[in-house]
Amino acid sequence: MICSSSRANPDLGKNFDYNMEILETGPLDASKEFYGNKEPENPESKIEEEHCRVIKEIEENHRNQFENCKQEMESQIESLKERNSSLQSAFNSYQATLLEEMEKEWSYKQQELYKKLEAEYQEQINALRERLENEKESEIDNLMKEHREQEEQLKKEHGEKLESMAQYYYNVMEELKEMNSLKHKLKRGQLKAFEDNFDKKVDEVDDHYKLKINNLLMMNSELRKTFRKKCEELATEKYCASQRQEVNIKKIKDTIESCRQKKTEIPNIPGFQIPSQSADKEVAVETTTDSAKDYHQLLDKDFFKCTDIVKSLN
Repeated sequence: MICSSSRANPDLGKNFDYNMEILETGPLDASKEFYGNKEPENPESKIEEEHCRVIKEIEENHRNQFENCKQEMESQIESLKERNSSLQSAFNSYQATLLEEMEKEWSYKQQELYKKLEAEYQEQINALRERLENEKESEIDNLMKEHREQEEQLKKEHGEKLESMAQYYYNVMEELKEMNSLKHKLKRGQLKAFEDNFDKKVDEVDDHYKLKINNLLMMNSELRKTFRKKCEELATEKYCASQRQEVNIKKIKDTIESCRQKKTEIPNIPGFQIPSQSADKEVAVETTTDSAKDYHQLLDKDFFKCTDIVKSLN
């Protein structure tokens, strides 16, 4: 503070330097300088008085200088505060402007860095893609080479297998030809033996079936004879039955007529339904006629059946 006040007020600085020199040289030297080289009458008392006076002056000067320095410093502090506030506001505005510019610059640099990073990333991706494609192509080439080698090996093995299979097939065909020739020879032998025995077997079969046929023909002729005999008997029986029926009908008619004339009861005749005395003559005649017709129909049916059997046998 003292140094700054001495720089602000040069006279004050000179007085201050002079007082400091007095303090450094001491009161004796100062009194010598003040009184010159004269010897005082009572040096000690005068020195003390002078010393007290100088000290008071110095203190007064110091107080005055201190007050002046204090006022000057306070005014400088106020001016510095004002200047500081103005500088602070300017600094704040400058800081805001600087921050804005820095943000703009940073955003620009960030974009550039992003672009650069993206370009580097794309370049790395392209390099990686190219490296992977090269590796893929080399691996594909290796796989194709291995595949061709395996294919050649398989073709070779397959050719060997085909040759072995062809040889096996040739051997099998030869064996098959031999087997066919043996079968043919065997069949020839069997056919020859069969041909030798065939006529004998055919003769045996012919004899056997001829005997059966002769027996059947004899049985058929016997059956025909028996059937004709039975048919003749049946026809004779039919004729006799019809004659007997006619005789019985005639007898019944005569009996009914005689009883009606005599007005007596008609006797019971087995096989015929005789009506009561109150019945008419026509009813009795019709009843007997129907019974005779049924009997004749049965005989005709049997006769026709026998005739059909005879036709089938013929």
